[in-house]
Amino acid sequence: MNVTKQEISAADNREKFDKIKNNVWEQSVFENVEIVVGNPLSETKSECMIVIAEPRDPDMNRSIQKTYRDSYPEMAEMRNNFEIIEKTIKTRNIKNKDEVREITREIIKIKATDTKDHLWDLLKRVRIHE
Repeated sequence: MNVTKQEISAADNREKFDKIKNNVWEQSVFENVEIVVGNPLSETKSECMIVIAEPRDPDMNRSIQKTYRDSYPEMAEMRNNFEIIEKTIKTRNIKNKDEVREITREIIKIKATDTKDHLWDLLKRVRIHE
């Protein structure tokens, strides 16, 4: 059974989402998704990034979370379940020293717990934030 965009939008709680998550989703559902190959920290676009600190690794000492934490040290100080950093990065063109590019990034750190309902609520906050 194909799941429509309307059915996904209507899944406003985890129980409703659990009923549709394993079905085939229509291709139109993915129209806002762009897959980019490479290191997300070296991207030159102003985008919102989401980092989830897993319950087994709340200090973000492993994997891509560690890379984000090392690149944005203020993430280590964030203690709440949902926090936002806004960072402006200025880069200078190597060939043209007068050309300066400014990128503003928003990084959302979600501190997940072992409960699916808690993570669902935090992800809903991301959706509302955008």
